[in-house]
Amino acid sequence: MARQIVTGAPSKGNEQCSHNRALHKLYTRQVASPKRYFRDHEDRDEVKRRAEEDFLNLYLEHGGTQRFKTLKCLFHDDGSPSASIYRGRFHCFGCGISLDVFEFIQRVRGEDFKGALAFLAARYGVQLTSGSLTDAERRDYARRRAVAEQEAREIVAWKESMLAALCDARDAYFHAYHRALRYILRHGLDAPMGNLAAEVVDLYEPHYQDMDGRIKVVSRAKFNEMLPFFRSQRAA
Repeated sequence: MARQIVTGAPSKGNEQCSHNRALHKLYTRQVASPKRYFRDHEDRDEVKRRAEEDFLNLYLEHGGTQRFKTLKCLFHDDGSPSASIYRGRFHCFGCGISLDVFEFIQRVRGEDFKGALAFLAARYGVQLTSGSLTDAERRDYARRRAVAEQEAREIVAWKESMLAALCDARDAYFHAYHRALRYILRHGLDAPMGNLAAEVVDLYEPHYQDMDGRIKVVSRAKFNEMLPFFRSQRAA
């Protein structure tokens, strides 16, 4: 019976399960870190919405020129117009610059973010609200932040332990598969242990491939996707 033999060096678990020092920071940014207390930015969002709708006019008023659907880049010597405004961003294919509407106004007017926001808010008649916090709000924010930091440490450790367990299981299957495969390649299927080795190859190959798939899923999972499951496991 012909058998397809797949060879290859054993993969190293620590390549896919290496410690990521940025995990805690990533988790805090994705999930744990409260936004600026409970204040929203409806005023800023309204300014941005109107400015994005008005982006082409802003560009033209600040020295831009349009040729059909292409725009001349304001930030380098653009002899052949190579810029465009798409999905709320100014992008130039010549110099590679990519700016949202606030960043664009900052660059063309020499403003910081607050100055650009104030200019656009005045242009569209949007009243900006104060974002300052009271002492009580600051204390509550600090308390919530401390709770989030602790949860961040716990979920990072939980994710790493899960990856380590998956890698250990994957490597055990993988090494057993390759030991059996090497036996077949060296001695053939007619050797005394040939049939057993073939059964090990057939059985363990899908197992280590399945573990590889699970490792990739867990490695790529965002913390906000894992958080509900983590909390349910912790509460059980």
